[in-house]
Amino acid sequence: MSLMEKLNLLGNSLENLVATRLQSELLLTRISASLHYWQTKAKEDVDLVLATPQTLLPIEIKSERVYQKRHIRNLVKFLTKEKEAKGLLIGRFDAVQVIKQDHLEIFFVPLWMV
Repeated sequence: MSLMEKLNLLGNSLENLVATRLQSELLLTRISASLHYWQTKAKEDVDLVLATPQTLLPIEIKSERVYQKRHIRNLVKFLTKEKEAKGLLIGRFDAVQVIKQDHLEIFFVPLWMV
């Protein structure tokens, strides 16, 4: 386990890295989209929401290498509440995966692809 993992800094660092990368890409490409944070009154949150005029794309960023069900819990809540169908889970995975649950699709994207 690295020092960053021990100090619980890796997750925050990865969130900042992904947010900065996405914001840079939005500025460079001039795509009509913005990044937001989502949180309920019960403190359930999604790290980033990419909002375009057509859709909302929730994005969770995790430092773990292995998927656990709890990783997508808030994505599913967001997608259900906002009546959206697709979400992203970005993490230190080895390959892209897709989980289909009811009418929802959650794409697991390796951090190196961002």
